[in-house]
Amino acid sequence: MAETEIETQTDLGVLARSIEDFWGSMLGLDVERCSCQYERGHDREILGTVSIMGDWSASLVVRLPESLATDVTAAMFAMEPGDVTLEELGDAIGEIANVAAGALKGAVDADCRLSLPSVTEGSDLRVGIPGASLHHEACFTSGSRRFAAQVWVRDE
Repeated sequence: MAETEIETQTDLGVLARSIEDFWGSMLGLDVERCSCQYERGHDREILGTVSIMGDWSASLVVRLPESLATDVTAAMFAMEPGDVTLEELGDAIGEIANVAAGALKGAVDADCRLSLPSVTEGSDLRVGIPGASLHHEACFTSGSRRFAAQVWVRDE
């Protein structure tokens, strides 16, 4: 196994801890890692994606139902959920993806850099990253809502 591969529970633990720490310290929201699988099909979802490029190539995708993404954004910017704009939503979810991707990048022994975050919103979203496949998914609950962080690794 190459040192640049994310294969172990320890490496996934780095990713999970980064999300748990961000959720608790930056947002003041409860979060718990769960063994469930994230299921598409929410009325609307928000996806934040950051690519990792260099000696190791991957993409980190954070998937949240829109209602949770709105509450997260409101907590991040100390505002009411009803006042959240699409631009603020994108900033917040992009930042969460960026923090998680940074933690993942730090877990590999490779010369890599991060892309700027991109944010997608819509219904029944299917993720596909050309030349990559889904290697890992860490699922969480915040309140009664589930969300996920997915690691897509470039196929060799």
